[in-house]
Amino acid sequence: MKLKPINYLNQFKKKKYFQGLAPQQLIPQLADLYCELNVIHPFREGNGRTQRIFFEHLIAHCGYGIDWSRIDSQQQWIQANIEGFYGNLNPLIQIFEIYFIQNT
Repeated sequence: MKLKPINYLNQFKKKKYFQGLAPQQLIPQLADLYCELNVIHPFREGNGRTQRIFFEHLIAHCGYGIDWSRIDSQQQWIQANIEGFYGNLNPLIQIFEIYFIQNT
C-alpha cells in the first residue's frame, strides 16, 4: 500500500472520482484503486462483494459499465489481484479491459 487509506481516498477525490476519463485512462486507475481497496480490507466478510458493487457504481458514474458475470476464471481473477498486490497491475488491467462496457 502506497498511502494510508484516508490519504488514498483524498487523492481519489482530487482526481474527481475519475469522471471524464476515456477508457484507456480510466482502466489503469480502476485497477490501482481496486488493489488499494483490497489491501485496506475494511470488513470481516463481504469485501469482494462490496468492492464489486462500489466499482459498478463508480464505473456507471463515469458513463461506462462492467460485467462481472463474464469473468470465467476465478483463479485468473485471484492471481491478477495477487499480482496487483505486488505492484504488477497489468493482469488486472487486462481483466478490466475485457469486461469493461463502453457507453452504457
